[in-house]
Amino acid sequence: VPAERSDEILEVSLPGGRVRATPVGRFPHDAAAAGGRLWVGDELGASVSVVEDGRLLAQLAAPIQPGGVAATTDRRHVAVVGVKERAIEVYDSRTLQSRGKADVGIGPTHVAGAGGRFFVVDTRGNALLEVRLDPVRIHRRTHLAGTPYGIALDRARRRYWVTLTAQNRVAEMTDRRILRYFPTVRQPNSVAVDPDSGRVFVASRKDGTLQLLDPGRYTDDGTRIR
Repeated sequence: VPAERSDEILEVSLPGGRVRATPVGRFPHDAAAAGGRLWVGDELGASVSVVEDGRLLAQLAAPIQPGGVAATTDRRHVAVVGVKERAIEVYDSRTLQSRGKADVGIGPTHVAGAGGRFFVVDTRGNALLEVRLDPVRIHRRTHLAGTPYGIALDRARRRYWVTLTAQNRVAEMTDRRILRYFPTVRQPNSVAVDPDSGRVFVASRKDGTLQLLDPGRYTDDGTRIR
């Protein structure tokens, strides 16, 4: 858990709840696990902190104002999205070396890793961008009106869930098209998926409410199958 005000990353052991705090860069905003390490985006430090076994292993240069951080499914690559620089940089999780950087839209905010790819939410550009790695580049742009923001990946069902904050909806997507929409709580900034049941959780920044959504399986005619 990034602790922005204290410049720390907090690791909480389950089920006991023991907390281990490790100092990182300025204003840690997001984090991802890869290669036995934690990768932490330092939003006000233009860096990514790499933490291993409760100690700071390295601080790497990152795109300006790093927001979203994610890893590929095999955990071999980590991506950091710079909100102000409007760029994504990809790192090798073992060597800590940069694999390359590319511009991503006009207002990227969040990123998710899937297989050997990354998907970036371009909030101002109303799009979901598929980023390939060899070389690092935008491979596909899917238009997504409604100020997209939060993203969650359901790997078991190969679905992407993206919140649309201007429309109070969440979109269910494949990697290249929108399947359907569901109404949500107001200003749905955050979304998560239970990998076992497929249940979707949507959180509101406006009033702090949490919505639970059981979408059922998608069919081509738009009906739900429980």
